[in-house]
Amino acid sequence: MSSDSATDGKFGEYGGQYVPEALMPAIEELRDAYERYVLENEDGFMDEFRERLRQFGGRSTPLQHADHLSARYGREIYLKREDLLHGGAHKLNNALGQVLLAKYMGKERIVAETGAGQHGTATAMAAAHLDMPCEIYMGETDIQRQRPNVFRMRINGAELNPVTAGRGTLKEAISETMRDWATNVDDTHYVVGSVVGPAPFPEMVREFQSVISEEARQQSKDQFGTLPDSVVACAGGGSNTMGAFARFVDDTDVSLLAVEAGGSSLAVDEEEGVAPNSASLSTGGQGVLHGARTKVLQDEWGQIVESHSVSAGLDYAGVGPELAYLVDEGRVSAVNVDDDAALEAFHRLSQEEGIIPALESSHALAYLEEQLGPDADPDEAAADALGDRIVVNLSGRGDKDLETVIEETDKREIPNAPDMSEFAGDYEPAAGGVRRRRPGVHPLPRGRRPGPRGLEGLRRSPRRGRRRLRRTRPAVLGADRGGADDPEGGRAVALGRYHPEAYFEFVDDLEVDVPLVCMTYYNLIFRYGADSGTAAGEGDYTAPGPRPFVERAAEVGIDGFVVPDLPAEEADALREACDEFGLDLVFIVAPTTTESRLDTIREQVSGYVYVQARMGVTGAQTDVSDQTAESLARIADWDVPKAVGFGISTGDHAARVVSAGADGIIVGSALVDIVADGVENDRATAAVADDLREKARELKEGARRGARESPEAEGQ
Repeated sequence: MSSDSATDGKFGEYGGQYVPEALMPAIEELRDAYERYVLENEDGFMDEFRERLRQFGGRSTPLQHADHLSARYGREIYLKREDLLHGGAHKLNNALGQVLLAKYMGKERIVAETGAGQHGTATAMAAAHLDMPCEIYMGETDIQRQRPNVFRMRINGAELNPVTAGRGTLKEAISETMRDWATNVDDTHYVVGSVVGPAPFPEMVREFQSVISEEARQQSKDQFGTLPDSVVACAGGGSNTMGAFARFVDDTDVSLLAVEAGGSSLAVDEEEGVAPNSASLSTGGQGVLHGARTKVLQDEWGQIVESHSVSAGLDYAGVGPELAYLVDEGRVSAVNVDDDAALEAFHRLSQEEGIIPALESSHALAYLEEQLGPDADPDEAAADALGDRIVVNLSGRGDKDLETVIEETDKREIPNAPDMSEFAGDYEPAAGGVRRRRPGVHPLPRGRRPGPRGLEGLRRSPRRGRRRLRRTRPAVLGADRGGADDPEGGRAVALGRYHPEAYFEFVDDLEVDVPLVCMTYYNLIFRYGADSGTAAGEGDYTAPGPRPFVERAAEVGIDGFVVPDLPAEEADALREACDEFGLDLVFIVAPTTTESRLDTIREQVSGYVYVQARMGVTGAQTDVSDQTAESLARIADWDVPKAVGFGISTGDHAARVVSAGADGIIVGSALVDIVADGVENDRATAAVADDLREKARELKEGARRGARESPEAEGQ
């Protein structure tokens, strides 16, 4: 069974495009370029790509018989040597393809995220090779544990941007890269490093990486006259996994095994928001992360938990949607091994075959030991599924991991490891054990309601003259973040983790006489009540979906939703639930929104339309974009009010957008800044309320001034 052609970017119920409206035109442009250049080979794109892979990358890579491992396990073990590709890992296949595609598309700049540093290194090399400026985002934790690749990226001319939010690992690096892309989407291409993200990235990355299985399939026939019995690959995001599996998916006699990082335990500490593993296929649930519906490590409320692996490249809370689909369909088996087993396998291959593997690949090798080793306690069915001829994708080489291996080996009892103690302690590793996430700004702590001071500040703020009170969202994960209300940004409040039910209780206690709109990201809506009906354990809903969240929102008096990462194409289920309970669904119109997309949004929107004042992220700004007036003019004949947001912070801003045709303004960060300043400086509640009242008065007066200056007012 093949998943080669995804319909509308979907693999069964996985995949899709859960991104802010500002990015949708770029996604559509990329989809068109992918179909023309990659699938149809327009202008000979694929011919050039393959020739550059041969000349610059050094393809093909060998399929090597591992003599000593074969003798140890009594099976024929073959290693697909992606560690011999230029740069030392499979990552160049995708990076070179995407940078070349960006050049064909006329883009002028490259951005990318990286975890283990291999994708960053490959992107930096490809960008240098093709003369493209390049910036790489990398978590601070990963920078410390992957210093060799940091040096290589810089030597290749890339600008490296450390990411300090959260645990400073791959998830945060992806979020920061998406922010950059959202700000500079016109001239920038985001080289996504794995088979993750919104369509067409999962399919496109798989296609660039499929050269691995294409070669391995032919090499198997050439070397032993038939296909292998099984293919084994490590699985984090899944790029090397899908590359190794892609051309074997239809060969149903070939078992496909994805080996995840079991870390130190498969348990999840939901209270602390930590999973001491990165096994989303084995232990995760359906959710939305970084633009796609897939399997995600999350708590019962849909909050993404922090993952862990001794391997930086596997340390990710999600997985590619196609791989999740293939596991659900039974075509791929998801298994996992722990940190100790991976370290042991690292040393074994180094000593017995003279090959130093990446810690990522070591997980795949460790699975062979667990099932076939002399001291194994195997699952007989699993061991039988491996068969007699086994291909293991060696996704990368391990020189990048040497410092981590030295430190981690010194701390653990790894039976086959050499004594590393004389080298340990030379640097401060960031990979030792599970790191706790630094809390960000969220409205409510887990299981707690706001104190009297928080409620009083809301009750005392001015009410009249506002059509909507924008509720602070329960959590934010995604590209249109920034400013004071950014939960992964610079301001941290040590309040713990949060859940939607506490938010609903908070809203239920509000005594306000204006409509309330909830702004949140889709995974919280999608996951609410998925395991227990409603939060109170009532109801019949056990599958993920928006209806329980919408029903609960209606109960507490919420009147509508703004969901920044839910474009109109993905909104049918939420639109249906909102219609059932009489709530509005507000959509965002960005400066980049195309005319055809305006028609789609117009059919779905109700309540009001949120007009994005500028490209980039939310947060108070010093000025508003000239594009605002153009956006308002394009939707002037819509029969819903137009409210302008993103960066509105002063009375002059309000006057400018209202005079251009806006019916209202949306202000978040400017007000949150005042409250945060009060908390941080322990100011009296009354003083904070006075400042809020003064800011509201300034904004209201600006809006009135703008109304008097509008063309409609002048014509009366």
